[in-house]
Amino acid sequence: MRYFLIVAVFAVAACQQIDKDKLEKMIHDDLASHKLIIKSVDCPSGQALKKDDVFICKVKTDHQELDAKVTQTDDKGTVSYMVTGSAVSEKELGDSLEAKIGQGIDVQCGDQAGVYVKGDVIHCQTKHPDGAIAITFQDNDGNVEWKLTP
Repeated sequence: MRYFLIVAVFAVAACQQIDKDKLEKMIHDDLASHKLIIKSVDCPSGQALKKDDVFICKVKTDHQELDAKVTQTDDKGTVSYMVTGSAVSEKELGDSLEAKIGQGIDVQCGDQAGVYVKGDVIHCQTKHPDGAIAITFQDNDGNVEWKLTP
């Protein structure tokens, strides 16, 4: 399961500045659609409408803090945003690994979803006699390698 999070264009203008509340809700709802549990989104207030202006909104999930890079694509309040990494359901990742390994190996990675980047590691439990499994993200697109760990 992999997603590179770059979101479609939103119109979020009000009174010659970005509508902070509307932008925060749009980012929240979009990230939640990727199975992330979003606790809060905080964008700076008073952002004037300005083409190519870039700013950061802070996102808190149930277990991560993320930066959403917002770019104004015109001077009318149209924006796009990006969170670098792959939105991954740990349960789905474990299930797909079970299918690859075969032999009835049960891989339990947890039930949460998160955004993972190159170098991040998820540790999963298994009933394999050689130990648990460490899954390492090889890039920001969700490609992983795994190995048994004692």
